[in-house]
Formats: sequence, C-alpha cells, structure tokens
Amino acid sequence: MSTCFAPFRPVGFVCDAVSCSLTLLYNEPVLMVPAGRTFQLFKGDSLSMIRGGPSFENTVSAVAQEGKLRFVAEGPNVHAFSHHKALWSKPHAELSKATATGLHACDDF
Repeated sequence: MSTCFAPFRPVGFVCDAVSCSLTLLYNEPVLMVPAGRTFQLFKGDSLSMIRGGPSFENTVSAVAQEGKLRFVAEGPNVHAFSHHKALWSKPHAELSKATATGLHACDDF
C-alpha cells in the first residue's frame, strides 16, 4: 500500500505503487487515478467522478496528464487521449526495454 495515500483514500482506491496524476483543466483541478486495467477522472476540488477510461488488456502501470492530454502505460503499450478520445497507442519497447513505471506529460501545443 502506498504510504503517501494511506492516511486518506480520497477516491476510494488504493493506488499501491502506481501514483495518481493531478493537473489543471480550464483552471479546475483534475485527478487521474489508475484503477486496475482502467483509469478514472475526478474533479480535484469536490472529488466527484468525471468519467472512467476504457478497459485495457493489462494492468495500468503509469498515468500522466497535462491539460487536456492524458497518457496511460499498460503492458507493452502507451496510450494517448485528448479528453475522452483516443489519439494513439504505441509500444514503448522501442524507447525502453523495461516496463514503463512512470510517465511525464507536457502540453506544448
């Protein structure tokens, strides 16, 4: 269990080794939480659920977001989303032979 999130479970999920991602979207905080083989988005101020993500083949190993861009690593793939639409899915094996355990998103548009 993650010691960072153990004292409070704001969204009812224990993230274990996979941390959540927080960003501002239109000046509102948005929390992206990995949940097994999917992810969920919550409003950061009220912790009400915005939407759930699609189901993936493997357990989510890392999540990242910046603005309206969201990235999810699972198994051998990294998936990119903009709001609720899938942008692309690519294997991350070309970049790294190990499993992706951390992602960093940067909105350069």
